[in-house]
Amino acid sequence: MNVFKDLNTQLAELAKYKTKIKSERLKSLLTLTGTKGGLYPDTSPVIDEFENMVTWRKMPTGKPIPQPKYGSLQSFDRVDKVVDDIKREMQKHVDSLGYKNAKLVTSNNKTRFEIEIPDGVKVDKDVMMLMVSNKGKTYY
Repeated sequence: MNVFKDLNTQLAELAKYKTKIKSERLKSLLTLTGTKGGLYPDTSPVIDEFENMVTWRKMPTGKPIPQPKYGSLQSFDRVDKVVDDIKREMQKHVDSLGYKNAKLVTSNNKTRFEIEIPDGVKVDKDVMMLMVSNKGKTYY
């Protein structure tokens, strides 16, 4: 999103050199539409509108993704609440297992949940299915 915001700033910087440019086409490309001969659209209103509609949620990977602001899209709000309720129930289940420092985490490919248990904690192999062991933690 920041790239799109920066375009208008960069365009304004380049516009300083328009008087030295001989190509009318290039001058037009460096000029916002609505201005005489301008071909470049002013994206600021669209970006501002988008940013007023969304909030940025950081994913487990650290990458932020946009999601509708609460109250702006009821269907999203309902589904998001259901997902949060499911996560809470899953965490309660993990807590009820009684394993010290067990955490509910998403898998690397984000398609499933796993239970992260530090190495050294005795786990009932009849109840848990080993998925992967990595860097002092085991995932079931």
